[in-house]
Amino acid sequence: MNLLPDFNVVCKLDGQIAADISVLVRVAMRTKNDFSIVVGATDSLGRIAVTGASLEEDVASTISMFPMDYSDIGGADSAFAGSITVHAMTMPEVESALRAYDYFSKVVIYPQNYRSKLEAGYRQLMKLAPRRMEVEIEDIVDGTLTTRISTGSSAFPAMAAAIH
Repeated sequence: MNLLPDFNVVCKLDGQIAADISVLVRVAMRTKNDFSIVVGATDSLGRIAVTGASLEEDVASTISMFPMDYSDIGGADSAFAGSITVHAMTMPEVESALRAYDYFSKVVIYPQNYRSKLEAGYRQLMKLAPRRMEVEIEDIVDGTLTTRISTGSSAFPAMAAAIH
């Protein structure tokens, strides 16, 4: 069983569904650093599916590269604070992610098309110059989709069953 939940994210810029927008998921920790994970870019419907398993793979990869900077999310010594924050990435955040990619790509394995997806998101933000960015979180519980939150930066507690 995954500790982190599966969910969908729908991005809107100035109230309109937005494709090619990069999404950042932050997994809150009680000790050391929170995990910040770029989960890709939204599709033509402004949606991206995020799985707990994929987040946990990114967490494990990050811990293996920087063990002194991050705590484990599972096990008896779990430092997972029980919440996840999701938001559409701003231009400065995309620029920072691109710089990190350029710096670390020779030693870190990034997802396929990572850079090109970030660049597409950057172009969208440049073109649209949104004043308001928002995300809707669609929680998946027992195969049922329910919209949990709609706000600029959506934070939600992980399911209680997933924490234990």
